Amino acid sequence: PKHPATSFAYDRTVGCMAWLESDEFRLITDETWFTDDTKAIEICKLGQEPFGDLDDAPEDFVRSGFGDLDVEPIIFNMLESDDVFFSQKDELLRISGVITNSISFDQIKHSDLIPIYHLRKQEDWKYLHKIQKETNMFGVPSILLDLIKERNARIKIKNLSSDKLQILWNGAESLFELDNYDGCMTELLEIAPDETKFSVPNGMRYVKIFVLGKPKRQFAIEITIESVGAKLEQIGSFWCDDEQLNRIYETAVHTNRICNQLALWDGIKRDRLPWVYDLYLSARGAYPLWNDFSIIKRSLMELGQTPEGEWMNSLPSYTLWWFVTIWEYILHTSDANFAEEIMPLIKKHAEWVEKNVDENGYLKVGGSFIDWVPMTQEESLLSLQAIYLIAKQALTNISQVMPDHALDIKWHIPEISEEKFLSSPALITKVLGILSGYISNEKTLDFLKDYEIADPLTPCSAYLLACVYADFNMPDKGLNVIRKLWGDMLDQGATTFWEAIRCEYPEDFHKHLTTFTAYNEYRMSLCHAWSSTPVEWFTRILLGVNPADLGFRKTEIAVWAPEGINKCEGTVPTPFGVIHVSWVRKDKDQIIVKTEIPKGIEVV
Repeated sequence: PKHPATSFAYDRTVGCMAWLESDEFRLITDETWFTDDTKAIEICKLGQEPFGDLDDAPEDFVRSGFGDLDVEPIIFNMLESDDVFFSQKDELLRISGVITNSISFDQIKHSDLIPIYHLRKQEDWKYLHKIQKETNMFGVPSILLDLIKERNARIKIKNLSSDKLQILWNGAESLFELDNYDGCMTELLEIAPDETKFSVPNGMRYVKIFVLGKPKRQFAIEITIESVGAKLEQIGSFWCDDEQLNRIYETAVHTNRICNQLALWDGIKRDRLPWVYDLYLSARGAYPLWNDFSIIKRSLMELGQTPEGEWMNSLPSYTLWWFVTIWEYILHTSDANFAEEIMPLIKKHAEWVEKNVDENGYLKVGGSFIDWVPMTQEESLLSLQAIYLIAKQALTNISQVMPDHALDIKWHIPEISEEKFLSSPALITKVLGILSGYISNEKTLDFLKDYEIADPLTPCSAYLLACVYADFNMPDKGLNVIRKLWGDMLDQGATTFWEAIRCEYPEDFHKHLTTFTAYNEYRMSLCHAWSSTPVEWFTRILLGVNPADLGFRKTEIAVWAPEGINKCEGTVPTPFGVIHVSWVRKDKDQIIVKTEIPKGIEVV
């Protein structure tokens, strides 16, 4: 069945896969296969929507259909153990004991097709966790593990016993979620003697494992847990003599890294999907870091497969952000081949936008998601018009660097009073009014001088606010936003940055996270790539590196040395090589800046 959020997968309605493997040999389905005289057609790669990961898959299927995911063993801590003996060496844990209870669970059978993989998983978890809660698990051998920081992790268990075992495990991003969430990850592995089984990777930090089997029989198992993600080499770096900022940077790096999977996902617990607005922000966190942006590129291409006459992820604003994300990808990479390849999709979706604009330049839609804050339809439409103007500028930029493609953008832009933006309640509406140019510089300065952070806000609006502060020569206020909101997440023990934020947190911070409008509590993601944006801000503002032309051919370097920071250094990847920047404060009025600039880059 088709789902509006993943309509890019509309033609993946039926398919099959096969494989043949033995030691050091693997043969898989691809477009060289035939059935009778009919050539196979690829409808998707292993792991993509709507089919998702394959349960009980061979070990190396973790590479995904793209073949570029990898595993890394995790060294973890044991927090609790009940009725087991254990020994641990590095990443390998061995536990043993005697099974005293006659408890078993049935594998879940699916009668209904659910068109988004993570939604199917969530239904499975709720169903099995309900049965688990109704079962007396007292005395069942179990362990509780802490992976130290959140990962997209899979569990590998080898049965050393002489009997078949069932392994019931729960996973969660927080201990609060593990203890209290009805939909926390709950999965079952059935493992024959001397057999090794793997769980499907999921976003989690804590894992509780229960061992089930024949009562009064001894058992022994070996457990390893592996982090799964793209094989990315970190080129970009940042360091300064402020420990809080270093921790924010490194946590943002980790958040962005582990969301690079089959696509640049929104989050590794949920939704494990390429949502366009998430991608726009996440890509901003990625450009200053990695050696390879193939995952951003394929995410943009996949979203571009949304059928003609539909909005990406079912949202008009997301189609508009897609154009902006493409322009920023081209700006950072100067990837001409990609620009050529995606141009037909750009034209298709630009024409669809044009068909939905009236003669005065207003979008003929009932509204659109803008940000996870309360918003009236009128305010939603107002924000959408600002994004529409930002998207038009992105398309204009693309047409200027690709003049041979006749990308003729005829979108009419209406005049809208700046007071409409300034009088709107949501922070994001004001910020979008500033970024689009609807709000004048004079009124922007007045707003920025008086604004004080307050709920409701999100990591998205907070980051864009920090950008606006820097653009209007108030980087100190922008840095304070990041210190407050991202620093507060660290104070709550965050090892990755979250989907949502608050200005103040009760003890159970996870229970009190909310989108304000759709869902809340433990369903909220504690690893969301759209919160990795401090990487971009630190690189562009503190290191001062910003592309002024395609692929950094011209690069602006204008460091900012905030009061209280005396040393800063870092690296930035470009198509020409790595830019090195460092600066040292000699005294109050003297900053010594050193740079190493690859050949081919002009500093402006």
